Amino acid sequence: MIKSGNIARALVSMVEDDGKKPDKVAEDFFLFAEKYNLKSLIKSVLFRIESLREKDEEKNKIAITLAIKSDEKSLEDIKKTIGSEGGEAEVVIDKEILGGFTAKYKNRLHDYSLLSQVNKLRNKLKQA
Repeated sequence: MIKSGNIARALVSMVEDDGKKPDKVAEDFFLFAEKYNLKSLIKSVLFRIESLREKDEEKNKIAITLAIKSDEKSLEDIKKTIGSEGGEAEVVIDKEILGGFTAKYKNRLHDYSLLSQVNKLRNKLKQA
């Protein structure tokens, strides 16, 4: 049995990985669905594609936490440090991190905060 999630992932892959034009992929999919009597899956496939797009957008969001307000140049430097190609960043000020920054990007937390460094030093001293 063909599942809508598998079709959606294949269609997205054809556009993102293979470089095919979205309009052509969509047209070919509709012809395929008609030919193999799969028209009933179209709504579900479109829903799955939208879900994949939303997950990808969420994964690529940049969330930066700073101890104090920073200028645009520093924010751009932070984005480069974490491997981001730009884009809008959600910036939060949290004095509890003491200094430095934390950034979440592509489901990975980059912790360059002073609080983190202090805690690491504290743990090393406890072990000594």
